[in-house]
Parts: sequence; C-alpha cells; structure tokens
Amino acid sequence: MEIRTFPTKTGTRQNLSFLLPGTEQRVDLIWSPGDSSSAGILARLNDVFPRDWTGKEIVATAPGLVTPTVLRAFTTDVEVFVQVFLRQEYDVPLAFEPRFIVDGGANIGLTSLFFAAKYPSAAILAVEAERSNHELLRKNTHGCPTITARHAAIWDRTTTLGVYGLRAAHPARNYNMWGFMVAEDSDASFASSVREQAEKIDEVEGVTIGDLVAASGRGQIDILKLDIEGAEKEVFASEGCRDWLGSVRAIMIEAHDSQKEGCSKAFYEAIAGRRYRESKRGDVTIVEFDQ
Repeated sequence: MEIRTFPTKTGTRQNLSFLLPGTEQRVDLIWSPGDSSSAGILARLNDVFPRDWTGKEIVATAPGLVTPTVLRAFTTDVEVFVQVFLRQEYDVPLAFEPRFIVDGGANIGLTSLFFAAKYPSAAILAVEAERSNHELLRKNTHGCPTITARHAAIWDRTTTLGVYGLRAAHPARNYNMWGFMVAEDSDASFASSVREQAEKIDEVEGVTIGDLVAASGRGQIDILKLDIEGAEKEVFASEGCRDWLGSVRAIMIEAHDSQKEGCSKAFYEAIAGRRYRESKRGDVTIVEFDQ
C-alpha cells in the first residue's frame, strides 16, 4: 500500500486521510490547528497529493466528519475542506442549541456535514444550485438522516434562473467548482469582470427562504448559512425578506461585493432594525440576533 505522510508541527493534532477508491493510494495527514494559513495548508496538500489524482474523486476522513466524504482532487473542493474542517470557519459558539439549519449554497455538503456533527439533533436543509455539486452533495449526505439535499437556488422569488460558470475555454474551468452565480435571463447583473469570464451552463429553480421555512413546517431558522455568490443582494433587498427575517436566530454569510455590487449594503440595511452581535471567522460574517 502506498502511503504518503504529510508531517506538521507538534501540538494538538488531527489525523486526516485521503484515499483514491479502487486503489491502494492513500495520503495520511497529521495536522495541527493553527500551524498554517488556509493558503499554506492548501499548498502543502497539493504538494503531497499524487498528480494523477487530478480531477478524480477521493474519499476524505477527518475529525468532525460524520461520514467519509468525497472530494474532487485538485479542485476547489479541497479549499472548502480546508475552510470548513481545518480552519473551522463555521465553528462558532452560539447562545442556543440549533434545531433547524438552512445551508444556502451548500456546494458538495461539507458545511452541512460539519453542522450535522456539531449539532446532531438539528435538521439541516442543504440547497445547492449547480448540478454536479448537488450530485456530490447528495452522495456525501445520503448516509446522514438529518440532512436533506435540494437542487435549487435561493432567490427573492420563485422563478427559473440561469446558472453561470466559467467559460469552457477558461484555464480554471476544471478547478473552480465553486463561485457559480444565478440570474434571471433578463438581468445577469454581475460585475463586468465576471460577465467577461462567465457563460450560462444550466438552469435551476429559484426558491425563496420564506418558501423553505413554510415547506419545513418549522416556525424559525436557527442558523441561516448563505454562500450564494451575489444572490444575497436580491434576497435581502426584496420586501419579501421582512416576512421571514424575524424568524432567523443567526446568520452566517459570505458577502460577494466583488461579484455583484451592493451585497453587503442590502444585508446590513435588511437587519438594521434588529439588535445583534457580530463576529467574523475567515470570510464568514456571523450575526446572532438578540431574542
């Protein structure tokens, strides 16, 4: 069996493993929290992964994972893994025990799996717009009964949306498995730099957060996690957000002003009428509302 070891500094250590299914190739990693930046961890992982893993599905195991999880090697899947399980950007102390979590922009399900381990009694709705990511999301979460995966995009109204990704000729097309944006065909209001690089690759159902709350049969969302690549502008700028925003106890959000101007402005204007505590971990802004 081929085992390649990734040594790190001494300290509190976590044992990680990456396996190429159907082979005996495996990378074992002993990682100490805080021993490197996210970029540094990612660079060292890419150094130790065999190059013939490029684009292949590998199986990762790590503390905090409720089940072995599939990643596509040498893609942004590995960056998300670093963000969620090594840098633990969603490991935020809250003043309450969540019972219902909406993971908007769930990608391949890693944040949902982190929440499932941290809050085992919580029901989690994982919503992902891009088709291949949703398929991997379903594969990664099928063994976790508390997670429900839905192929949809969070938007300000119910409609059909275009899904936009990097153009086929873009050199990073096969690496970037995140950053997919959605828009109505009449209004792809992306930043000019995004429009130059993006093309419509698919269509998806657009759903509102109010609809998700109603369909859940629950009166509130305890954690609303949003990493929806600019759609947060439409979501929080709409009058409809007033109907459900008061039922949300905490929001964990990445604002994408570089992709669509006005995302942060729409968010802070929407929550301006409520008292809250704010913190930040990496790219994630955490707002916990006073009850």
